Amino acid sequence: MNVANPAAGRARNWRIVARGLLGFGCALGAESLLFRRGSFTLKSICHRACLCRLPRQEGSVTTLFFTKIIVNRMRYLLTPLAVLLALLSASPAPAYLPALAEIYRQIHAQLGRPEAFVFTSRSRVFTMAPPTGESGGVTAAENPDAALVVEERPERTFRQRVSWVAGGPVAVETFSDQNELLHLYLEEEGRVRTANLQPFRHFTEMDVEVPYLHFLERDPQNWLKAMTYWGVVPDRVGLASAYKGAVHYLLVDHTGNEAWIDQRELRPVRLRTRVETRGEPVWLGIAFSDFLIFRDRGSQQKWDFPSTTHFYLDGQLFKVSRVIDVNSNPKRDAMPFDRIRAELDRQEALEARFTPVPFAQ
Repeated sequence: MNVANPAAGRARNWRIVARGLLGFGCALGAESLLFRRGSFTLKSICHRACLCRLPRQEGSVTTLFFTKIIVNRMRYLLTPLAVLLALLSASPAPAYLPALAEIYRQIHAQLGRPEAFVFTSRSRVFTMAPPTGESGGVTAAENPDAALVVEERPERTFRQRVSWVAGGPVAVETFSDQNELLHLYLEEEGRVRTANLQPFRHFTEMDVEVPYLHFLERDPQNWLKAMTYWGVVPDRVGLASAYKGAVHYLLVDHTGNEAWIDQRELRPVRLRTRVETRGEPVWLGIAFSDFLIFRDRGSQQKWDFPSTTHFYLDGQLFKVSRVIDVNSNPKRDAMPFDRIRAELDRQEALEARFTPVPFAQ
């Protein structure tokens, strides 16, 4: 379903043209009356002014000459002025919104083709506190600077080394700020394996999730799956005003979940979806910014990745992740998948060994 109606938009445009032509005609009519009628028109006034300033014996010739110059000059000025006033009197037509299918087609046409990607990020964690003032509202997701009013938890800061292959595995290694390995995550062939390696720090799958990775896939169907993964199944298109005056496509579904798409770059800049935490439904907001631009080898296509990602729960900032190192062309034999598989196998074997077996009935 589309917010804008093309037929109604065309009708509004014709009404605006008619209004402009009417204003133009009125201005030209006023100009005609001003110059060609009555004894007190501008032409007669200019004529009399020149008679007063010039010697009497030269008035019959010189006065008519200067009067003609003044009148013609003002006629040339008033005609463009009439056009300008007519244009200013017409209200602009609303911007036409493309259909949802057309936005998807444009996105898929410009999708880059990254083959592999390795980067390191550092995440700062903030205490979940009740919102105070305007900075705690939902609009804080569009103004990260105004949202940084909660207390930071430096002891919960962590780093991640992420290894990704198009159509292949994804590995996330999570470290403390002191470079101690805390958690392993491996996703391949639709299966996710995780392991917490330290008793004092536990991470869930959502804690280590990298939201934008799903949007790197070259397959359009995988791009749509990424939207579905975050709970956004849009059925209508709108416009959203963002931070610093930017305007984005707003893709919304019937539940209120939404994705903001940059109009020019056609990339997601914000997600908003319902999740549950401690059994309570809350709004999860994810804002992408400070994009890094990469070029595909041997082509002019580009792809991008946000170097900064803000996470919000009910509008309250709780995590900020920033990319601190990146390799957009890693060697396949240097990827850590084999090492991570071996460590996960070892952890699973240890867990099975020390898991108590219930007595047989």
